[in-house]
Amino acid sequence: MQKLVTKRVLVAVETPQHTGLGAPLDYRSERDLAVGSLVRVPLGRREVPGLVWPGLPGDVPGELKQVQAVMGSLPPLPKAWCELVEFAAGYYQRGVGEVALSVLPPELRRLDDAQLNQRVAKLRKRTAATPVPPARRCPRSKPTRCSACTNARARRRRPPSCCTA
Repeated sequence: MQKLVTKRVLVAVETPQHTGLGAPLDYRSERDLAVGSLVRVPLGRREVPGLVWPGLPGDVPGELKQVQAVMGSLPPLPKAWCELVEFAAGYYQRGVGEVALSVLPPELRRLDDAQLNQRVAKLRKRTAATPVPPARRCPRSKPTRCSACTNARARRRRPPSCCTA
């Protein structure tokens, strides 16, 4: 019988200020999770969204709760974004999870991975079906006669892209 190897990860979750849980919490995961990945974890009696946070998990005695789901349809947020959130949390004296999750779109907190995957696929399909208009060229042979170019030069601005191509 093969034993599953579990990894400890830090997860930033949104907790009320009065609880004193402003720092990321330790959870266990059966797979490697990239820093900045959106996950769902248990907190008390409910399941809440969280972000895998950079840093080393502490040595907490006892049983850790399992990461419930990973939002694999989204790429992880960059480490620089996490550093910015950490700075803002310290500056405004708020928990890291409170700041990190408040700047994400609300739909990311409500949807599960399957629903999120459907929305991403629908968005990709919609953007692929929309044709990109061709670059506009100046209708005249001389750009100085084009009204857009004449107006731009009168205002001492660069001519539009239609005449510079």
